[in-house]
Amino acid sequence: MTKISYFKGRLQRNPELTRIVEPDEVQCLERNQDEIKSYNAWHNSRKRCEMQQWLREQFDLLLRKPQQKGQAIDFIKKPNTKGFRIHPALSHFSDTHVLFLFDFLAQRLQEMGYVSNIADKRKFSRPYWEETIQRHVLKGTANHNTFQEIKIHTLFKDKGFCYLQLEAVVPNNDLPRSSHDFSDLIHALTL
Repeated sequence: MTKISYFKGRLQRNPELTRIVEPDEVQCLERNQDEIKSYNAWHNSRKRCEMQQWLREQFDLLLRKPQQKGQAIDFIKKPNTKGFRIHPALSHFSDTHVLFLFDFLAQRLQEMGYVSNIADKRKFSRPYWEETIQRHVLKGTANHNTFQEIKIHTLFKDKGFCYLQLEAVVPNNDLPRSSHDFSDLIHALTL
């Protein structure tokens, strides 16, 4: 039996795996005054610069010496999607600082001309845990942005921070250029 038929057979036997799960709760993503004050302090701090430098160094290592890349970050490379996932528990950065990076990346993308399409917080009740996803979805404009859409999200399970992920979707007609363009995006985000 091939993997595909096994996979299809499993899906057919277990309808829970194919069911689209609606969130229990959806809220607009808003920060209170204390969170904004803390973010602004972080934004003007050396820690933000360290995080940007670390992200740039990890990407450069991926390109030059992939075996030396750290465990705290994974890079996503699909035909029409490029991105990265940061695991705070494996990094030397605090959960709070990685969460600030989440908002910082969205802010930088808006400065680069991407338009905020969605900024929300979704809560899901899973059989054995609670899941919270915060996300920013930004759309590129036809005039000058390389990526059609950029999604940034965080995942919390039972209030534990699992990861921060950024995915940049490339229009199908631009696939040959996408690797170079993602490199440019990383460097623009980490200046």
